[in-house]
Amino acid sequence: MPKILTTGYEASIRSMLGVKASELPDTDINQRMVLDLAEAKTIRRIPLWADLTDDTDLLYLETAVLAYMCYLLCPSMARRLNTEVTTIDVKWKKASVNWADKAEEFLAQFEDAASIIAPEDFTRYTSTIMGIAKRTEEAAE
Repeated sequence: MPKILTTGYEASIRSMLGVKASELPDTDINQRMVLDLAEAKTIRRIPLWADLTDDTDLLYLETAVLAYMCYLLCPSMARRLNTEVTTIDVKWKKASVNWADKAEEFLAQFEDAASIIAPEDFTRYTSTIMGIAKRTEEAAE
């Protein structure tokens, strides 16, 4: 059960990533190493999160968690998505997404949202998870 997020966050995650429920099911979004880790990272970054009452601060708090969840999901997205579909009648190809770049964007969104709530604690994070994902993505292509 999420500590910070409100009902319907799974749809927000899919919207932010630009995918359908069939490509990213709720069970994958709600994995402990996605949901719980993103909330833990946000709580560590914003220690006074439970004391927030301002609606704007609460919105930024939820945005930070969502952005970090997207950051954590990005390495697996290239494997989840069909980029080309061919049938007897139809052939189409989706635009390619650089998931490593998207992960960095989501990490920046996390930092931006967190720094609005707790600017004095602001620490710039670097992406170590995407260094591995870049090699995996290149191997898949």
